Amino acid sequence: MPQSLVPEGEPQGTAAAAARLPDEVARLRDRFRTMKTAWTAEPAHALLDLPGAGLCVPDLVFTHADTGRRVYFEALGYWSREAVWRRVELVEAGLVVSHILSVFRPTPATAGGRRNPRAGVETAS
Repeated sequence: MPQSLVPEGEPQGTAAAAARLPDEVARLRDRFRTMKTAWTAEPAHALLDLPGAGLCVPDLVFTHADTGRRVYFEALGYWSREAVWRRVELVEAGLVVSHILSVFRPTPATAGGRRNPRAGVETAS
């Protein structure tokens, strides 16, 4: 069962958590908040630990107002195929919470394993 591993004394407020959100995730949260839905989107404070299999650090948690159901969202901004498959294997190993994994597409300038000298980013194809 996953557990919250936020150390005591760490800032847990929305402002502190929002400060660490990647820009793409903050934009998603902000746009989601404009929708008329029973779901809310807030920065996640929990680490999802599956002993012996791995650790997941979600960016957001979506919570349904009526049922209390939680769905965790994790964005892989800088990713490799290996990183994506590690997350898939974590779910297959028994991660029991609802979890959405988002993989941002590389820009055309970084696609295909080419280096983008302006961004200093290298991607694997």
